[in-house]
Amino acid sequence: MCIRDRSGVATTSSGSGTGLTVDVTVSSGGLATLTINNDGSGYAASDTITVVNANASGVKTLGTISAAGTGYTEGSATGVSTTASGSGTGLTVDIVVDASGNVTSVAINNDGSGYAASEVITIAGEGDGNATIPVSAIHGNGGTSSVSAIHGNGATIPVSAIHGNGASINTSTVFTNATFALSDITTMEVGATVTGGTSGTTGVITALGTNAITVNTVDGFFKVGETVGANDVTNLTISSFA
Repeated sequence: MCIRDRSGVATTSSGSGTGLTVDVTVSSGGLATLTINNDGSGYAASDTITVVNANASGVKTLGTISAAGTGYTEGSATGVSTTASGSGTGLTVDIVVDASGNVTSVAINNDGSGYAASEVITIAGEGDGNATIPVSAIHGNGGTSSVSAIHGNGATIPVSAIHGNGASINTSTVFTNATFALSDITTMEVGATVTGGTSGTTGVITALGTNAITVNTVDGFFKVGETVGANDVTNLTISSFA
């Protein structure tokens, strides 16, 4: 059994995330590419993801022939059954036998399951002495990848400026029209209500200039030194009255 391209493969995480599945492509028995199939939940950037290999305990590689055996039939044979010193089952091999009846080459035909590295494999045959070869490595769950980003809470908006202090008020008539000189009026608009932070006096913005606003319908008396606000400009200070 070989590892093949698969979709919806389960994973485990070094963190608390669960539910991630991936589509995998395989090259030379190892993972070549991973793409997200289901994004799961509970993950954090930099978590390590391990791709679960359904054939993790299959034989990946065999070691060097430890006993060539005797009495095997000269030539090649495929799908030869084996036994193991451990609990592995299902491994079959392709072998080459020389004129003396010795096994000279062993290749994996079906990798079986349940094996562990260093188990000794015995190659079945009619020989007087059995050929043996150790398991060098099993497939394992060796394919890993790190989480580079999670979805997060969507869009963010940077603050490009705050308003600061520095407004001054020049009033020709406190009860009718008032002119405010502002350091930043970018968030004010005609129709917005300016409110005094101390007096509670209000006025409706009727015009916007480059460095000033005009208010009308003033209800009360603005006070020197109090802060006024309109929309999200809340810290403009009245410095004087005309």
